[in-house]
Amino acid sequence: AIENIKQKIYFILLLFSFLNIIMIVYLIIRNKNKQLQIRAFHLRIKNDKDNSNVINFDKKNKNKKKKNLSSSSSSSSSSSSSSSKKTHLRSSSINNDFIYDYYDIIIIGASISGCSTAINLSRENIYKNSDLSILIIDKDHLPKKLSNACPTIISPIGQSELQKMGVLQLLLSEGYGKWANEGGIVSPSGYSFVANLHHSGGYKEVGSSQDFICNESILKSYLLSTSKAHDVNVLSSTQVIGIEKEGEYYKITASRDQNKKIEIKTRMVVGADGAISNAAYLVGLIDKPQADTVCSRTIVKAYTHNFAPDIVTFFPKELLPGYIVISKDINQYLSINCYDIPGGSKKSEDLYNIYNEILKNNKEIKQALGTNVEISPFSSYPIRVKPLTRVYCDQFLVVGSAAGFFDSMTGQNIHYCLLSGSLAAKTISRGFIKGDLSSSHLKQYQKKANRLFVFDLWIAYVYVRMSYYFPSSIDAFTQSIKKNGDELLQLLFSVKSGQRSKLNLIFRPDVSIVLFIELIIQFINNKIFSFFRSKKR
Repeated sequence: AIENIKQKIYFILLLFSFLNIIMIVYLIIRNKNKQLQIRAFHLRIKNDKDNSNVINFDKKNKNKKKKNLSSSSSSSSSSSSSSSKKTHLRSSSINNDFIYDYYDIIIIGASISGCSTAINLSRENIYKNSDLSILIIDKDHLPKKLSNACPTIISPIGQSELQKMGVLQLLLSEGYGKWANEGGIVSPSGYSFVANLHHSGGYKEVGSSQDFICNESILKSYLLSTSKAHDVNVLSSTQVIGIEKEGEYYKITASRDQNKKIEIKTRMVVGADGAISNAAYLVGLIDKPQADTVCSRTIVKAYTHNFAPDIVTFFPKELLPGYIVISKDINQYLSINCYDIPGGSKKSEDLYNIYNEILKNNKEIKQALGTNVEISPFSSYPIRVKPLTRVYCDQFLVVGSAAGFFDSMTGQNIHYCLLSGSLAAKTISRGFIKGDLSSSHLKQYQKKANRLFVFDLWIAYVYVRMSYYFPSSIDAFTQSIKKNGDELLQLLFSVKSGQRSKLNLIFRPDVSIVLFIELIIQFINNKIFSFFRSKKR
């Protein structure tokens, strides 16, 4: 047994040395590792003419006239591939929703990523003096019923995107959000820390490593209303059942109101319909319209719990490589999110029982919540934890959760939804100007996404999967933060928020040495000492 332990230690040492060599070569090639948020800012504002609050944009742009069939046909002779081939015929009125038989861009899904794409496209319309018509189609009735209890976490990158849309200011002014001042981690062995990240309040926090917690249903409602304010058409209670290519157009077939079918033509389609993404399936980007796994959520009633911090991530051994994130909103409601990351020994049919057992019997969670908590029934929603290898084809892009833009390490994806919508809007706008919406142009969207965050998402996925085989790595990291103070803590939260690459947690020399020493200590404590203790018994 001792020889086996020695071999494992030698193997870990060799593996660590090999990975450090790879990382050194990688950093030399890249020259230096820039913060992802700064790179996103530069890309986002590169061609902006006006970075002011876009809700108060010029009313004249809001009332742009739609071109009719006659104007379209007269202008089409100048360019067969330009966006002037718009018909904009008012075809029907369905429950007071007026629709046309043609839109330049159709976004499938009024999700966070869908609204982000629509708002940014409208901004591009204003900046570049174009007249692109935009339609959002969603299967649900809109606006959805608001919920008082639905906390969600927005990282600094997402905050910056919301601020440019004017939505962050509304959330703060109306009292629907707050800054996360305290956050922590509880490791598989029960090691824990809670850090105080107090800031003074206001907009100065945008760009820091401080998360923002708000009501998710209200956030979506504000994004939808902002989209409408930007002259975006919205068609709700409509299920897209077909996407067919007809020449240089896509024909969208949708079902609504007792299977009544409608058909709309478009030059560009954006899939923003969630992790299952029927839109991506209809155009052939994925084989099956299904997600990788699920997240189960329950809400704890306000003032029935003892939870003091704002955000804490728990890593119960029985759930690895999954984890639980508990967050508290401004009204003291708790959101308990159980993320089932593929891998490990658990089976999907056992998840519900595992979640309940953890909430009832896990010592750390029981202590954090208290004994008199009032918990709602579990609800589940699908998530795609692995980014799609291809998120574009001719005249089609996938954004947000539909593209698998999800951080497996933290459970966050809102800022990836917002940022991917911004990237997609810029790529589409340039495509219309150039008269090129083919794959050769739209692949620029995937290249920019890969450079900004997709590579990091794959690293996060590998890290989390490895935690099942090496749970002591989370113990080591938690203990390292407690022992080494603020510097490592700030690095953790900047990595967690997407501002720095997750490679910094392992391959930065000043960090990797500390973590490696702590990992050896944890390995000796958990394996060798426990072996001799069991022998004595």
